[in-house]
Amino acid sequence: MSVVMFDRISRDIIKKFQWPMDGLDRFSNRPCVYRIAKELHIHPQVVRNRLSELFDSGFINAIKFYANDRFMPWVRYHILMNQSKEITVAVVNDFESLPFVERVIVGTLRSKVYGDSGKIEVTEKDFGIVSVIAFNDDDLKRKMKLLPNCMKQDENIIEIMKSTTRKSDSISRLELSIVNGLLRQDPLKANLTKLSEDLSIPLRTLRRKVDNLIHNGVIYQEVSFNADKATGVLIVYIIMLSQYERYLPRIFQDKFLENRMLLYKNLSKFSFFIMHAANFAEVDEIEEGFRKINPHHWVAYRGGSYNNPYIEYGSSQGDT
Repeated sequence: MSVVMFDRISRDIIKKFQWPMDGLDRFSNRPCVYRIAKELHIHPQVVRNRLSELFDSGFINAIKFYANDRFMPWVRYHILMNQSKEITVAVVNDFESLPFVERVIVGTLRSKVYGDSGKIEVTEKDFGIVSVIAFNDDDLKRKMKLLPNCMKQDENIIEIMKSTTRKSDSISRLELSIVNGLLRQDPLKANLTKLSEDLSIPLRTLRRKVDNLIHNGVIYQEVSFNADKATGVLIVYIIMLSQYERYLPRIFQDKFLENRMLLYKNLSKFSFFIMHAANFAEVDEIEEGFRKINPHHWVAYRGGSYNNPYIEYGSSQGDT
C-alpha cells in the first residue's frame, strides 16, 4: 500500500470532485483525468499518478454516482449510532449479505468542555451512520431485522433520520432505468455508449436525458474517504444542522476556511464540511471559524466513509 502525498496538487485534484457545481451540470463536464489536468494546468500523467496514490493508499475508498431520493421510488434512511468500530466490523465487513445498505460513515466526535478544575478538557465520542435504502417505513423495519445484532439494540441507536426534503414529481421509467444504470458505473470510467446499447435508445437521446437529470439535481457525485490513511495531515468533518447551501457564502468569505476546505455534502438534515489541518492547533482554528458562522456544530475526525459495492437500489418494493 502506497503512502499518499497530500500536498496542494493532491488537494486541488480532490476539490475537482465537488460536482456538479458552478454551472458544470453536463455529463461531459464531469471530473476526469484530462479535464482536471487542463483546469489545474498540470500534465495528465501527474493527475493519473496522484489519483492512483490516493486510491492505493486507501485514502479514497470510492468515487461514486448518487441519486437524489426526492426523485426516486425509494427513500434513504440514515441510522445514527453511538458506535463506530463495531459497525465497521459487523456491517462493512459483511456488505455482500446486506445489499440494501448503501454506505457506512464512522468517526469520532471531538468536543471541548470545562472540567471540574475549570480547565478546558477535550472529550471524544465514537459515532456511526448506516444508510439504508428502503421504500417506506415498513420496508425499513423488515430490513433492519436483517442487520447485525449491534444495530438491533435500542441503546446503540441515537436516531433514525429520514430524508427531510419534499418529494418531487417522480421521474419516468426510462429515466429511472438510466439512473440505475449510472449508479452501477464508475464515474471516472463512465460510458454512455454501453448504457445506450443496454437500454436500446439512441446515444444522442441518452446524452440529452442524462444532462437533464444532472441539471435537475437527480444525479450527483461524492468521494468517500478513509481519514486515517492521510499521512501527515488531519481530516476533520464539521457537521452542522441544515443544508450546506445556507453556510457556503459565509465560509467562502473566510480565506482560512476556504483554503482548508476539501469537499462538502448534505446528509439528511445535516451538512458535512470536509476540511484538512496540519495539526490540532489548526483544527481549533477551523472550529473557531465555524463557531462564528454557527455556534451549534460538531467536529469529527478519524474513521471515514465506506460504500457498499453490492448495493441494489431496485425500481419497486420487493426488488431489494
